[in-house]
Amino acid sequence: MRAEYGNTLKLLVPGVRLEGSASNDQLRVVTPGEAVRAGASYVILGRTVTAAPAVRDAMRRVLADLG
Repeated sequence: MRAEYGNTLKLLVPGVRLEGSASNDQLRVVTPGEAVRAGASYVILGRTVTAAPAVRDAMRRVLADLG
């Protein structure tokens, strides 16, 4: 997408999971950091945070993974 459209389009990446999290119904998953390094403009965080036993800790892990 980036090769064809450059920065004209914003890339939203679903299927984001923290390292070691279950992939659930997602066929392909990446960590937040992997998504950004692959060119994501926005990372969609769902169950990896909302279903976490400790939501704040999950968000801290996301932020740490993003660097």
